[in-house]
Amino acid sequence: MMKHILFLWTACLFASGVLALPSEAQSRLSRSEMTTEILTLKESVDRLLDSNSQLQLQNADLALQLRDMEALNAELTGRIETLQFQQGQSRQEAMEHIEEHADIGRALNDLGAKIDALEAQNLRTVQMLALLTGTLPDDIPALPDTGPDTGTGPDNASGQSPLPDDGAAPPDATEPAQDRSAVPVEDADALFADAKSRLLQFDYKGAEERFTLFLEQNEGHPQAGEAQYWLAEMYYQQGEYARSGDAYRTVILNYPDDLRAGDALVKLGRSLRLLDDTERACAILATLDNRYPEASPVTRQLADIERSRADCEG
Repeated sequence: MMKHILFLWTACLFASGVLALPSEAQSRLSRSEMTTEILTLKESVDRLLDSNSQLQLQNADLALQLRDMEALNAELTGRIETLQFQQGQSRQEAMEHIEEHADIGRALNDLGAKIDALEAQNLRTVQMLALLTGTLPDDIPALPDTGPDTGTGPDNASGQSPLPDDGAAPPDATEPAQDRSAVPVEDADALFADAKSRLLQFDYKGAEERFTLFLEQNEGHPQAGEAQYWLAEMYYQQGEYARSGDAYRTVILNYPDDLRAGDALVKLGRSLRLLDDTERACAILATLDNRYPEASPVTRQLADIERSRADCEG
């Protein structure tokens, strides 16, 4: 509609300009010349509208990525505050050791080493915060935008969609199950924090192992849904669209009340689209309003983008 309005407006301006010419000048403009000029203007308007549409799609993608970054930023800010508190405690401990122990030099050396370690850890955390809020180094894998739409990869060599209708993972969509019976049970909070720390350091394989272990040992933990979501994000960032789709589906089915479940549904549609299964991608995206009527504007905008990219009807 906007395109037709701009075209009619441009045509009117051109026509009014032509009518304003002296009669002798008007006689030199043939009908075909006027038509050519109008068509040229229409093409220019079309190009401008197409460029504007592409910018809107890119802005929506960036908005969702920014929201994820803000969540990680808040996590790092909390860590910095904790480290600063621990640093203050360490300095207080140093004063107490000086008063309690005769060997003042040794006590100072020991506590100085602790303080140095905390300050080094604090520096690394601040550097990671700079990475998240600034420009990533060239050797860090970038988050794919469209990705290879071939539908093939290490988990989908046949080109067929690995996400069946019943929600079960296909035989080749995941790695063979490992026997973890001998793996000791770890503290849930510490395990989750370690997995998140590895993610922030772009250690995707290490984070994957820790998040997977966390989910195996803490299925009912309040942060299980978040762990499953970040597991899916890691697969997507590494171009493993089949595994990411299966992991997003697990978020939707097993953690429907998680704050990230709506985003997981949209990103499941994205994974299906990147696997050339646009029909099922459109079907999944069409359920957003019914499943998550309170989805955020950013999530809805990303869903609209995915519908556009998959050429969904309606």
